Amino acid sequence: AVVVVVTVSIAFLSPKLCSAYSFALIVQSQRVPTQLQSIFNRRTHHISTSGALSATEVDQERSGLEENDDYMSYKAIAQSYLSSKFQDCGASGDNCKIARDLEEVKQLLRTVLPPVTKEELEAEVNLVASKIGGKPEDDISESEYLAAVFDNTYWNEAGPFVVKELIFLDCLHQYYYGGEGSRWLSNEDYDELKEQLTWEGSVATTLSSKEAHFITAVASSRRGEPIINDADYEVLKKELWAQDSWVVKRQQDPLERLGLKTFMGYLHRSL
Repeated sequence: AVVVVVTVSIAFLSPKLCSAYSFALIVQSQRVPTQLQSIFNRRTHHISTSGALSATEVDQERSGLEENDDYMSYKAIAQSYLSSKFQDCGASGDNCKIARDLEEVKQLLRTVLPPVTKEELEAEVNLVASKIGGKPEDDISESEYLAAVFDNTYWNEAGPFVVKELIFLDCLHQYYYGGEGSRWLSNEDYDELKEQLTWEGSVATTLSSKEAHFITAVASSRRGEPIINDADYEVLKKELWAQDSWVVKRQQDPLERLGLKTFMGYLHRSL
């Protein structure tokens, strides 16, 4: 293993490891992940002389990574995720859908957009649906659905990081609560997604199954489609309070406090 010592902004590291805006990280690995390496190569002098990057600078760094391997991997994972939800093959894997009607597509859209207000959600769902065109009873192909979703306002506005958190949380919840054999991503894609988010400092990868369940329940309720009843929600909330979980306290996650866009930031804004 090669030991690499670097100084890096807190925005790209796990919140559990961070107690200041930047610190020395010892990475024992055969390589530094592409995403961090790109940043180090272009920003080492600035970081060493000026301290942590501002929120604006971090957003600029992220936007500058769009053509690297991690970004292409993100696009492939997002497509696999959207395809799985569109096909909805079930545990057996032999009951896949090859087309959806407009109402079904609208329903899918509601589940893959970041948490926003109900008014914003419906406006965006109708906007995306209008781009697909056709009559309500017409069949919509998977390719038409994928093109429409990738072009939605909130994915473009939020950026890959928020979308990856959304996908990860949905997949995590589906794994624990979606029934046997029901998954939105392959193990390989899920592991790759988790690794990317871990390096980017996402709190999503540190959540317990019950914390992810609570966040998903809140987000689903904001969409007007609750996944648990009020009694079960209160039981879950009390259990997490007893564990001193931050997710029930409406606390900002570390990246949100830095002014960066996160899934939890969107959720907090929608409440």
